[in-house]
Amino acid sequence: MPWVVIVTEGTAGIRRRLAGLTARGGLVHHFDARGLMTAQAVLCTSAEVLRFPGYVGRNWDALVD
Repeated sequence: MPWVVIVTEGTAGIRRRLAGLTARGGLVHHFDARGLMTAQAVLCTSAEVLRFPGYVGRNWDALVD
């Protein structure tokens, strides 16, 4: 079952945990929160960072699916 965890990356402890996650085969994606000021920006950035295929809509239902 996939999990989504949103954290700030600022502390050494968080960076260690993220490194441990990737070492076990987990995926870590980085978002620049400064650009996530509107719902549309969140949707478009998520699609770009997570590499959604072109047919995936830019809406909340698509993001949840």
